[in-house]
Amino acid sequence: MGDLGGRGVRRRPVSVCAALLLAALAHPLMPRGAGAHQDLADVLAAHEREHARRGSDPAIHLEEANLRRQARDVDGALVAVERAAALGAEPGDIAIVRGQVFLDAGWPGAARAEVDRALRAHPERVHVRLTRARAAHRLGELTAAAADYRAAIAGMRSPTPDHVVEYRDVLLEAGDRAGALAALDLGMTRIGPVPTLQLPAIDLALALDRDADALRRIDALLAQNPRNERWLARRGEILERSGRTDEAKHTYGVALALIEARPAGRRGGRIRALEQRLRAHLAPTTKEKDTP
Repeated sequence: MGDLGGRGVRRRPVSVCAALLLAALAHPLMPRGAGAHQDLADVLAAHEREHARRGSDPAIHLEEANLRRQARDVDGALVAVERAAALGAEPGDIAIVRGQVFLDAGWPGAARAEVDRALRAHPERVHVRLTRARAAHRLGELTAAAADYRAAIAGMRSPTPDHVVEYRDVLLEAGDRAGALAALDLGMTRIGPVPTLQLPAIDLALALDRDADALRRIDALLAQNPRNERWLARRGEILERSGRTDEAKHTYGVALALIEARPAGRRGGRIRALEQRLRAHLAPTTKEKDTP
């Protein structure tokens, strides 16, 4: 294939490294604010210096596209993508990054078209399914979004709790609470029973009237940290809901004793609010007061 622009740069297909592709798919947009703008300026300045050394490498332009995407510079990102394409970047890589730019710009239909193209070229890239799932969600195609989330989470080497919560939210939006609970459980088979997934699973189990399941889950968390006052209070609430009043009051008492053992300086607003709730739970009822 011929040289480009008479500069002796030969067009060649290049597959961008996996780290770049994962960043393009998973990296959050940079926050707004003076500090964020300065950070971005520093990164782009360093990137410009790298251009001088690797300007003919398509990967450097896709890296720039991802940086500009994070800074919400849609036009700059797309210009960088086109430079990468002109230098012979692999079409599937181009489609992945362009699709993410389109999605962040609020064009989910265009994003899905690009990601469909990327998946036809590289069906093994399960991370790309995240972008397609997000695009389908924004288009209101909840069944398609859920299918892609499930495939991505099942196939990724290291899914995150955020990925799993996105999957759950799609199913909740579709009115499928049982499916949403199953989504959290799928995530925990990959990540482990982390609180960020187990706590919302407890809420869903209770919404589905699966009290025994909810109790099993809170006990699993307490096995990891038996002195967590909030989890103990939650356990008491589940027991009370199940009609196991004496066990609930005992659990509330344990949680309150842990709070009372804290130094005053370690009782923030949330802990003080929890203490008030526990005391209300433990206060004798009118019937108990009237019992001789």
